[in-house]
Parts: sequence; structure tokens; C-alpha cells
Amino acid sequence: MSIIVSVFFYFVFALIYNGMCVNCLGPDNPVPYWVIQRSMGTVQFWAICLLAAVMAVLPRYNFHFCSTSTLYWRHDIPFVR
Repeated sequence: MSIIVSVFFYFVFALIYNGMCVNCLGPDNPVPYWVIQRSMGTVQFWAICLLAAVMAVLPRYNFHFCSTSTLYWRHDIPFVR
């Protein structure tokens, strides 16, 4: 639950921060504001967000699989004292 709230507040902060224009001088000055608002409307943005989240947790699940799998670690071998 806390991860969902954290991601939600991150996007809220990003939307507010990128929506403010401190010194907009008009159409002559191309300022990079409202970029995230435009990009959040694309499928590519959400696919990259999902891919980044999957890639971030992949090493943990890979380690968990390798440490608990009998394919990589045989538990039936008796320990020699």
C-alpha cells in the first residue's frame, strides 16, 4: 500500500512541478513546461514506467528463485561434519 501511495505522490508532485511556469515570456521563449502532462497521455510513457518497475524488481526475484530452487541448490545432499 505504501508503494502505491508513494508512486501516486511522485506523479502528483511531478505534475504540479512541471505545470508551474515561473518566467514564461510568451511564445517566443520555448520553455519545457507541460512536458509531463503531454507525455502522460501516450502509451509509450506508461509502458516505460511499467518496464522500469519490472526491471527494478527482477534481480530480487531472480535471487529468490535461484536460492530456493532445487535446480541450482540441492538440499538432499547430507552435510559432512
